[in-house]
Amino acid sequence: MNNPEHPIEMKHQVYHRFSLDQRIEHFLFLISFTTLGFTGLIQKFYASPISQSLIYLLGGVETTRLIHRSASFVMMLVSMYHVLALLNRLYVHRVSWSMLPTIDDAKHVVEDVLYNLGQRARRAYYGRYNYGEKMEYLAVVWGTVVMGITGFMM
Repeated sequence: MNNPEHPIEMKHQVYHRFSLDQRIEHFLFLISFTTLGFTGLIQKFYASPISQSLIYLLGGVETTRLIHRSASFVMMLVSMYHVLALLNRLYVHRVSWSMLPTIDDAKHVVEDVLYNLGQRARRAYYGRYNYGEKMEYLAVVWGTVVMGITGFMM
């Protein structure tokens, strides 16, 4: 029976886009990447008064370097875990790699541009990930590779 105070009871079904281990992986990557960017920039531009102040707040240059190296270790571990988990999903569980861009994504870009110009009634239909999310994923992968290589070079 319906509750008279709440005539329409809506039941919400919650769908988790990512599993718990994927959410932990994302969180650790976000924290380590951000920490690396922050501590790397203030070390690179140490002559700047702002950088000097931030290095001082972190406990000095040696502490800043320790934080930076620790974050790089975490990011590399998370990246290796991601590759292994991805290979496991692809080759053991036979899950399709839905993060790779396809020809349909190019079509979706055109459809969305037409929608934004008022030439189409609705946006494109996407699968699990849209073209923007796929490009962001590839940018993160590329950025991680570049950050790792340049970090080792410096």
